[in-house]
Amino acid sequence: MNLPTSFNSINFSLVDLTINFAIGVALLALISLHYSYSAKKRMLRKDIALTLPIIGLTTLLVITVVKSSLALSLGLVGALSIVRFRTPIKEPEELAYIFMAISVGLCLGADQREAAIAGILIILAAFSVYSHISSKEKKEPSNLILTFHTPIGKDSGNLLSEITGYLTARAKEVNVRRIDDQSDQFSLTCVANFEGLEDIEAFLAECRSKFPDSKITLIDDFSFPNE
Repeated sequence: MNLPTSFNSINFSLVDLTINFAIGVALLALISLHYSYSAKKRMLRKDIALTLPIIGLTTLLVITVVKSSLALSLGLVGALSIVRFRTPIKEPEELAYIFMAISVGLCLGADQREAAIAGILIILAAFSVYSHISSKEKKEPSNLILTFHTPIGKDSGNLLSEITGYLTARAKEVNVRRIDDQSDQFSLTCVANFEGLEDIEAFLAECRSKFPDSKITLIDDFSFPNE
């Protein structure tokens, strides 16, 4: 039984495949170098730079094979439906570089070399200009998760009003999240936005002077992964 003409395999050129791989290696190496440079200035995983070329070249190979046969393309849909990513991408910037690597493979696999070269160069150039401009702008301080613990004594007074008073005097914004008022210990958890390190040091000095037995923990909420 003869298959329809649309299902017949189409022979592809090994020379074209080699040229596409050569261009892909060059473009993906450029993307990896750009990512490595960005990772030095931001909280990005450095190991992704090594996998970007593999992702791009694998995509190129898959698209090259799939476009030669409609039957293979239909089978690929079912095969890829079982793929699951167990490790979440914590930074949107990492996801942008992964999509760039995939787009290189898609363009070159479809023999769109001019689109791949021009598109990646324009994207990386625009990204570099935007990053340079953003780095010069004054960045707002990130929120701090503050936890305050102190034992309750006879002369403790109204601890909540005292501590929040110190906070509001030094922080730009205070958002109380949790209060634990026990018989022998008082705990407060809040999100505070300080203008700078000077205000944090002043707040800690006031707390140490007024509550010498207290324990204070400050955590930058930016360090938590976005899942």
